Amino acid sequence: MVSISDIESGRYHWETANSHADNTETANDFIENELPENIEVYFQDANYLEFKLEDGRYFSATVFGNGDFTHHQVEFDFIK
Repeated sequence: MVSISDIESGRYHWETANSHADNTETANDFIENELPENIEVYFQDANYLEFKLEDGRYFSATVFGNGDFTHHQVEFDFIK
């Protein structure tokens, strides 16, 4: 599961047992299985997300594959 320090450092990697067909499926898996429930995703466009942390900071995330269909990564950027 992704941590606040992962988000602050700008990158997170994870693996899945099953292959993902595309980056949108990977983004949905990230939201459902890797992102803590207390983080609110308020915008999603395919593999691009924007979310708010409990402390009020906003970040964006771009979710994509990392070399094959079972290894994945997210790059985070601070919004405000």
